[in-house]
Amino acid sequence: MKRRHLLLTLTAAASLLAASASSACAQSLRLLTQISGLIPSEASAGQTITVKLTRNDLALSSMLGNLRPVPLPNLAGRFPGLAGAQTTKIFFTGASAGSFVEAQNLMRLNDETYTVRVPAGARSGPMRLQMGAATSLSQVNFTLTSVGFSFANESQFNLVSVKIDNVERLAPGQIVAAVPSTAANVNWFDVGTTAGSHLVQITLGLDAARPILVVPFGTLQASTFIGPNQGFNNPIPLRLMLGGQYLASSPNLVAVSGASRTVSWQAVEVQATGGVVIHGFDFTFNATTGATTFKHWIGDRNRITGQGTVVEPSAAQWGNNFPAVNLPLRLANGSPFATLTVNLLNASLTASDGLTYDMQ
Repeated sequence: MKRRHLLLTLTAAASLLAASASSACAQSLRLLTQISGLIPSEASAGQTITVKLTRNDLALSSMLGNLRPVPLPNLAGRFPGLAGAQTTKIFFTGASAGSFVEAQNLMRLNDETYTVRVPAGARSGPMRLQMGAATSLSQVNFTLTSVGFSFANESQFNLVSVKIDNVERLAPGQIVAAVPSTAANVNWFDVGTTAGSHLVQITLGLDAARPILVVPFGTLQASTFIGPNQGFNNPIPLRLMLGGQYLASSPNLVAVSGASRTVSWQAVEVQATGGVVIHGFDFTFNATTGATTFKHWIGDRNRITGQGTVVEPSAAQWGNNFPAVNLPLRLANGSPFATLTVNLLNASLTASDGLTYDMQ
């Protein structure tokens, strides 16, 4: 009797849903799944945003919710417009009343998350989700912005994070790829914001899981939007990352003086007698001149064994997204002192003395 009751209930439920779908065929089917979140909720034309969905279609009713022997998502997926098995499209409010324009470059990250590019004809207002023949309006509104920031990636590394007021503005998995130094064009990223000043910070690296250098720009004034092909006025160029800039990127500073900051890298030498001796490089990077000096010491900072300058590699020597780089050191008289092989991903380097130094 129990099994028969389940089969009868399932048949009734299927008939009920089929009848509902049939009666709505002459008009647009109402989709229970809705757009419930936008990251960010404000953007300019051409910018990529993340769209979050709430899948109310998987909780159709208490009657269907009790049919646990048959997985509910599979059951709902049999009916048009009630599950994500259908073709999915996302639309922005258009320029004329009641109109919508389709989002560009729709990518599915999972059942509840998509990324889309804001089309040129988008306007502020609700968004529309379409799955098969069914549609729904968003629970949240999108705001088309007229001010923000443009970033031009002229670095040798990918742009893997853009934070405005400490909020990440790249979509999950998104990067702004580096291009070879000989390329005629660079890749851009536009970020729409509210008017006024904002705290800006970017990160260069291979991807979000493998960052290399965080670059804080401080507080900047948002610029006017020119157009999808031009982005925002006063673009921010991300110049070639300097080796010295990386060597002095630790927050654990030894000293700060004007535009110069000094950071220490240290290695431990275990002697044959069992004693331990600390070796150190202190690197001082000047953000104004881009020059980097070094001091090498053994045992104590006062016991300096050599000092001079760090030789910056050319763009070709850096290459694109290389996880390591060689940095020659020259004494004040120009003679070679050592060559550092810097592992950019784990903040360590090996020197000509055979020791491995870690950023402090």
